[in-house]
Amino acid sequence: MGRKFYVLALVASVLGSMGAAADVSWHFSRLFDEFSWPHNLATSGFLLSLALLYWALWRHRDQVTGAERVGLLIQATGLGLFLIAIPLDLTWHLIYGIDLTTWSPTHLLLFYSAVLSQVGVIIAWMASASARSRGAWLLTLGFCAVLLSQVLFPAYQQEYAAVALASLTRTGLAPWYVAPDMWARAGRQAQRLARNGTPDWLYITYVAAVGALALTLSAMLLRVTFQRLTPHATGWRRTWNGAGGATAVVIVYLAFRVLARGFFSLVGMPTATVSVWLLPLGLAIDLSLLLAAVTASDRPLAWDPRGWSQQRVGAALLAWTALGGVAGAAGLYGVLAMLAHWGFSVPAVPGLAVPFALLTGALGGALGAPLAERILLFVEGAPSRAAASTGMGPAADRRWPSSAQVQWERAAAWGRAAAGRLAARRHG
Repeated sequence: MGRKFYVLALVASVLGSMGAAADVSWHFSRLFDEFSWPHNLATSGFLLSLALLYWALWRHRDQVTGAERVGLLIQATGLGLFLIAIPLDLTWHLIYGIDLTTWSPTHLLLFYSAVLSQVGVIIAWMASASARSRGAWLLTLGFCAVLLSQVLFPAYQQEYAAVALASLTRTGLAPWYVAPDMWARAGRQAQRLARNGTPDWLYITYVAAVGALALTLSAMLLRVTFQRLTPHATGWRRTWNGAGGATAVVIVYLAFRVLARGFFSLVGMPTATVSVWLLPLGLAIDLSLLLAAVTASDRPLAWDPRGWSQQRVGAALLAWTALGGVAGAAGLYGVLAMLAHWGFSVPAVPGLAVPFALLTGALGGALGAPLAERILLFVEGAPSRAAASTGMGPAADRRWPSSAQVQWERAAAWGRAAAGRLAARRHG
């Protein structure tokens, strides 16, 4: 599909993310309701995504093939799970009442179905011909920033609770934005409801894991998007081309959070603390990938499009990205501890949680690299018909062999070698 299609897909994703963020804010001040403007905003993004899928997979099904079609089918699966989760969530809140937690099973199903849908959009975009044209990095950056916001949705619980609990601690009263009927329902259990029983160690261990994974994936996808435009770059140009992707994604995400906080303040809705502590994580991931590029200068980079189908992610890249996750998790804790010391409202993080956060950060960074590799192997090995017809992408550039081609060439070489050995034995 063309670039306009993916611009609209990004708009749909942003509408869904904005609606979800507003919905968390809405329910920190009001009891559960079925219809509200945050719900309607998220629904508009959902309906736009459905319309785009109908347009691509039905009206233009003959034009969407290969990896691009598979990506859109993954998106459709995510939207289907989201649709199933809606009545389940309604049932959950009819049973349990106050709609305050992001960690309930039905909310997690809503969040992660959106994540699956976004991954499908990213796969389809990276497989399209439009992702190989100038300016494509802007859409890649947008899709990856939405992905980061989606995997971090459950953490909103602690980020909103930090502001609410600070008010309760200072004044003993509910924050000004809490509706009287909700405060009457909460009563003496206000602090417990704000935390919703989630342990303090959960925040940093979860953010370190999913943040490192999403940022490693995003940084590698952005690097490939840039390198597709300069496939013959060598030396330092090749090393630095597309660097800084993880930090850029974090900056875009934080800009969204700042704008949302300002808007919520203007309309009298609850606000959350802005997670500026993600910046060290983005910087650490970028530095780890840059060091991996420097140390791998004697062979094709693992994320170079010319080498994706010829090699798997090496142990060195996994080690560097895991180390980046560890350093990023340490940076998370350092900034959180510093802000807490200065009196800012931040989620509580016990010191005993730090070793676990370092471990989950390492796992997130190490998993992000092979996930990006598998996506790009699939994308480069199964180009869309549009890419082939326009002369762009691996279908037109045979210097980028597909995974199937590489395996066939290896099998053929092995067969020729075996035949040669057999012939030598017969003559010997």
